[in-house]
Amino acid sequence: MKEPLGSELCERIMQICDQALINNFSSKSKLNGVYISPDLEKILIPQDLRSASSSLESYTKGSRFDLSFKNISPEEKEQMIKDAELKLEQEKKDEQEILEKIKEIKEEKSKTQNSEAVLVDNENLLENLNNKLLEVQQNVKDTQEDLNNKRNCPIGTNYNKVRLFIWWTNSSNYQRDIVDLSVLVFDEKFKCKAKVAWNCLKNDQFKIYHSGDFIDGGKVNGKGVSEFIDLDTEAIVANGGRYVVIGVISYSGPNLKEYPNCKFGWMERQELKSNEFFEPSTVRQKNEVKYEGKAACPAILDCKTHELIWIDTVLAKAGTKICIESLEMNIKAILTYYVNPMRLPMADLINLHVQARDGEKVEKVEDLKEGDTAFVSFMPYSKIEGVNYISSTDLDIILSEYMA
Repeated sequence: MKEPLGSELCERIMQICDQALINNFSSKSKLNGVYISPDLEKILIPQDLRSASSSLESYTKGSRFDLSFKNISPEEKEQMIKDAELKLEQEKKDEQEILEKIKEIKEEKSKTQNSEAVLVDNENLLENLNNKLLEVQQNVKDTQEDLNNKRNCPIGTNYNKVRLFIWWTNSSNYQRDIVDLSVLVFDEKFKCKAKVAWNCLKNDQFKIYHSGDFIDGGKVNGKGVSEFIDLDTEAIVANGGRYVVIGVISYSGPNLKEYPNCKFGWMERQELKSNEFFEPSTVRQKNEVKYEGKAACPAILDCKTHELIWIDTVLAKAGTKICIESLEMNIKAILTYYVNPMRLPMADLINLHVQARDGEKVEKVEDLKEGDTAFVSFMPYSKIEGVNYISSTDLDIILSEYMA
């Protein structure tokens, strides 16, 4: 067996590799001011893209995200409220216009003697208008609730309660499909400590609670159904757990990729098993579920660090009536591989570009100016005019302009 390389030699090899990259990047156009979000220290350089799901947003496997929603600034909160107010104002105008049209048709109908064909046309028009009115009135109600939540959105508040959720509709209007949300809890040595799923709806010791099993996603274009699991990260750590492995399973139905509507997400909560509205302050992220398989693990929750590790991995390619406990061996292999991945963070790559292309690092977002570049983990709600924003999910840009 060969002896491992010494630390000094390894350091020298790394310096040579860095210098070779700097020499390559130096031929690219000059950079101005560059802001690198601290989050990019935990988001890895893109790899494994061929085996990634076809989600609308893709992250590198093994990347970590803080569970907490980014602290919303007072300025961002104000803009969010203004946008919601404008949306509500327009929806109320639409509602009023429909009401006036309905009133006009009814008045015309009562004043004149129309032919049978005209009467039928008027009845059809009234029916369509009434259906549209119900839709617009529901939009007004939803937007009003959203506006109230934005007005009450806490700034800089984090909670240790977490809700994991899935939402889906059936794959067609002619069958009933079941998608299950399940979790397994492991300790630091990857020993399984608990399970919560459709066939085991709670664990009082670890304070994990399932919403209940749904066996019909409803019509493809309908409202769909949602399952969620509430958990307390502090209770899990206090009882010897650390990692919560999340499973999304097509129990009866097609491969996960074939669902036209299926999303996974997570959010912070004030209380477990609460009926809190899904506030913008608590929803951290949601992603399309698109996997070439019947069971998948989108992410692992590290309760000790309060981070979500993006895994985006198929657990089972085929099968029916799959339960998460039957996938334990696959899950342990995933834990071993992804909890401490041997990969470099995206921040290291960008720093090499700054050095090679005569850029100047900008420490604070507010110091950015026109012509500068901001590398961020996700797009901010409000942007500085003239600044080029590149998100960690802009993989086409990163691969073509920063890794070539």
